Amino acid sequence: MKWLADNGPTILVFVGAILGAAGVLWSSVQSAEKDREIARLNAEIQSQITGGDSFCYVRTTSVKPGGDPVIVVIHKGKFPLYDVQIRIWEPAQLKSFSYDELMRSSTILNLGNLSPGVVALQGPYKLNGRSEVALAAQITARNGSFQQTLLVKKVKGEWLSAVKVSKLVDESGKGPLLEEADNGFPRGTDGAIAWK
Repeated sequence: MKWLADNGPTILVFVGAILGAAGVLWSSVQSAEKDREIARLNAEIQSQITGGDSFCYVRTTSVKPGGDPVIVVIHKGKFPLYDVQIRIWEPAQLKSFSYDELMRSSTILNLGNLSPGVVALQGPYKLNGRSEVALAAQITARNGSFQQTLLVKKVKGEWLSAVKVSKLVDESGKGPLLEEADNGFPRGTDGAIAWK
C-alpha cells in the first residue's frame, strides 16, 4: 500500500498522459477523415459547377427512309455541361484552313446547358445525295474543349456512324475519351475503323 501511496500521483499522471495522447490521436484520425470528406465534397461541387469529366459528342441517326442523316448530341458523364457550343465541318470541303473558310463551311450548334443523359435531336445534315461523309467537330463547354471525328456512311439504306472524341488538351495520356461505331459500320480486314 505504501508503494501505491508513494507512486499513486505519478501513476495517475502517467495514465492521464496516455489517455490524453490517445484522445489526440483519435481526434487527428477523425479530423483527417473529415478533411478527406470535405475535399471530396469540394471536388464534387466544383464538378457540378464546371462539368467535371463529362463531355458530349455528335452522332447521326436515320429518321426517315431515304432522308439525310439526322444529327443528335449525346451527353456522356455524371455532371451537367454548361455553355456548350459545337462547330461541325467537313475537312475535305475546306479549300484552305483560314478563319473565313472555316466559318463559311461550318455548322454551329449553340446548345447552352446539357443535363446528364440528354440526347438532343438537332436536325438533318444535308448530304445532297452523297452516301458517306467525314466530319470534324470542335466542342467547347465550361470544362474544356474537345475534338471529334465523325464518319457517316449509308449502309443498306440506314445511316451508320463511327465516333472518336478526345480532349483538345489531353495531359492524361489516356488517348480518346470515346471511340465507338454502330453495329454494321464498315471496318477494315483487321477490324479497325479507317479514321480519316
